[in-house]
Amino acid sequence: MFPLNEIIETGSWLRVDVEGDPKRSFQFRPTSFSKIDMSEVDNPEKLDEIDINSNIWLLNLDIINLSKREYSSIDFTSVIYILDEDSCAFSIITDSHLMLSSKFAKVSGLNKFFCVNLRPKIGKSVAIAYQLPDFFDQLFFDAQYYEGCNISVV
Repeated sequence: MFPLNEIIETGSWLRVDVEGDPKRSFQFRPTSFSKIDMSEVDNPEKLDEIDINSNIWLLNLDIINLSKREYSSIDFTSVIYILDEDSCAFSIITDSHLMLSSKFAKVSGLNKFFCVNLRPKIGKSVAIAYQLPDFFDQLFFDAQYYEGCNISVV
């Protein structure tokens, strides 16, 4: 497991290799992690997956597809988990209003990584969101919950 705060502070890149058919690889560098002020989300009544009072965090990152062909962003976000100190795993939020159609999605950059294709060797600065518990001591990146996936610092 890789401590989220340490990875951001050092500017480290993480490489993820996913076995299977097809194999895919990518690198990402988290650049910031901050709690979303949900009062900034327009039309909160359109949220269908999360509650307006949820504890939602925004992860900004740079990502590069290292595979030979383009893949959907979902092929990558499905393996990026954040774990808390108890090893509880949290995947990204896929609420279409928060991630794509809201004004907040455009301002925050969430819309840049929701249902888009990533071309090989071309980097992209994006944002993704996670719903986390109200209290946690430390957070980590890992891919242990996805079989055939390896994550390492490069």
